[in-house]
Amino acid sequence: MLKPVQHSQTLQMLEFAEFKVDFRTRELRRNGDRVHLQDQPFSVLAVLLEHAGEVVTREQLRQHLWSSDTFVDFDNSLNTAINKIREALADSAEDPRFVETLPRRGYRFIAPLNGADSSSREIRQRSRFHLRVAVLAAGLVVTAGIAVVAVWQMSSTSSPRIVGSKQLTNDGVLKVAAMVTDGTRIYFSEVPAGRNVLMQMSTAGGEAAILKTAAPDPVIFAISPDQSQLLVAPGGDYFRPEGGDLWLVGVPAGIGRRMGEIVGRAGGWEPTPNGKFYFSTGKDIYVSDNDGSNPRKVATAPGVVDDIACSPDGSKLRFTVFEIGKDEFSIWEVASDGNGMHPLLPRRNDPPHDCCGRWTPDGRYYVFQSLQGSIFNIWALRERNGLFGRAANKPMQVTSGPLSFSTPVSSKDGKQLFVIGHHERAEIIEYDTRSGSFVPFLGGIAAFGVEFSRDGKWMTYSDSDGLIWRSKSDGSEAMQLTFSPMGADVPHWSPDGQRIAFAALAPGKVSKLWLISREGGTPEQLTEPDDGFADVEPTWSPDGNTLAFGTYAVGRRDQSSIKLLDLKTRKSSKLPGSEGIFFPRWSPDGRYLVGVPSDAKQLMLFDFRVHEWRRLIGHAGTIGYASWSPNSAYVYFDDFFTDDPAYFRVRIADSKVDRIVSLKGVRRWSAFQQPPWSGLAPGGTPLFVRDLSTYELYALDWELP
Repeated sequence: MLKPVQHSQTLQMLEFAEFKVDFRTRELRRNGDRVHLQDQPFSVLAVLLEHAGEVVTREQLRQHLWSSDTFVDFDNSLNTAINKIREALADSAEDPRFVETLPRRGYRFIAPLNGADSSSREIRQRSRFHLRVAVLAAGLVVTAGIAVVAVWQMSSTSSPRIVGSKQLTNDGVLKVAAMVTDGTRIYFSEVPAGRNVLMQMSTAGGEAAILKTAAPDPVIFAISPDQSQLLVAPGGDYFRPEGGDLWLVGVPAGIGRRMGEIVGRAGGWEPTPNGKFYFSTGKDIYVSDNDGSNPRKVATAPGVVDDIACSPDGSKLRFTVFEIGKDEFSIWEVASDGNGMHPLLPRRNDPPHDCCGRWTPDGRYYVFQSLQGSIFNIWALRERNGLFGRAANKPMQVTSGPLSFSTPVSSKDGKQLFVIGHHERAEIIEYDTRSGSFVPFLGGIAAFGVEFSRDGKWMTYSDSDGLIWRSKSDGSEAMQLTFSPMGADVPHWSPDGQRIAFAALAPGKVSKLWLISREGGTPEQLTEPDDGFADVEPTWSPDGNTLAFGTYAVGRRDQSSIKLLDLKTRKSSKLPGSEGIFFPRWSPDGRYLVGVPSDAKQLMLFDFRVHEWRRLIGHAGTIGYASWSPNSAYVYFDDFFTDDPAYFRVRIADSKVDRIVSLKGVRRWSAFQQPPWSGLAPGGTPLFVRDLSTYELYALDWELP
């Protein structure tokens, strides 16, 4: 990850042309409007601005912004950052106004600066002074000799550090959930063609092979203490906080069987022969015998429990806690008997974004992933420190991008970390019926949840940072409507095309409904802020007076339902019979509302004339998003987690299903806890989001003090 530039106290803001750069908030604005620029490109731009008029070499950028232990493709990362800067500034490499490329040398910021709080010349002089000090210090190190080297070695080993790496896979395919190792092989789940498969490969690298299993769409949770069985669960159940069936898959042979009758979202064993088995469902943690028999509840967490791990000595559990519709997740700890539950790292981040931790085999370190900005990195927590064994409780950063690194697991000898390295990229595509192929839509912008106004003239969408935009249907006159730290979901136009409703959350808050004008302004919150429910997926009635939406309460299925919000009175009421049904979509003629049950295997239809539900379809796959045809005669939908995913339409009159196009060869992008998105453009053109991200396994050699 690029390190933020440390500016002097006097340099707080710079201006050039129509742009203003605020170094305190790390924001770029154009004529007062915020321009989205990710952390990495912003840091590169900051260095170029500090040295405006000077050539900054690629090597200087690497040394100044990339960690010395970075081992991924620096050239590609820097090229991407420069392209993002030019895109944000509406600049051109061929005819630059701001950033000039000097072939085989580097880059130079060429526009004049004005209105700066401190001159760039002063900053450059200070930078040169620090460089001279560094050179002088280097000379002193040489003069000091062996004694200084010894001190450096002592200080450099005070925390874990990466000393080498190896990329183990080279397929780019999406890799999900946890990884485990038995010492000679790594087991992981990936999604090569719309379905999860179990994979295995040598810890030294080489070819990965499929591990056959009867478990549907398996994702890995843990490996048994004797290294003979994997604990897996169906991937489709990951969208349910209660989880689903747990399976045991023998290794290295594969196949598998149900683990008794228990249902769980996460699980793992005490790391001793015949050790107890722990698992979670919703907010509750259970313990059972080694084979899953005799389960009993031992604790209840403040949110949904995920990623359970038991310490090597069996004394405590650590796990991830999150709330549905809330943008935070944190690591908690509890004694194995259920006593003393508490957050592991309270007040470390606000909101917290730590998860997915595992101990090293000797129990000396606990490694986990943490999100800063848009990138995950690996951190380590030393379990014992000093002569009296006091807990350190001060995590140390192990990796520093620029890839996201996740799901760390230690090798059996503790000398390596196995991680997933991930670079996220997506584009919106349309199905071209004339050519029978998928092509980029509007140049392949990274837009999600696209919806068009009823007259087809406008569109709204969210970007990869969860910010709402609107533009003309051809992409022109784009305007950003929401800003960080609000994180928004799929937006929806009012029937008159003047307002946009969406679900969004603020730090530390659950998802609620909001309303904003097409022309921008301050969003208005529509639903109660502190009622404990996550509100999602608003859909408009044809007269524009009512919003139907899904509301969810973890562990309270009878209270999770579809509600109707009267926009005049701001009062809401439950739609009869909608318990456990979500993702509502109101038909354009107002007669029907379609919804998806929590198992995502059916489409349910509510008829407002008779006030009754009926099953529109039952389906073998997992249903994603639904869209109505303009004449209210059909509902379009997609499915996934099936051998032949496709896009369909179902006729309301008789439930006749037509297959539109196969999605088997399309890698689809999905956000955390959400299915892949699909929708319709004017004229009935199907739209999807294609995943262009890369996911690879890495082995990191590390030194531990």
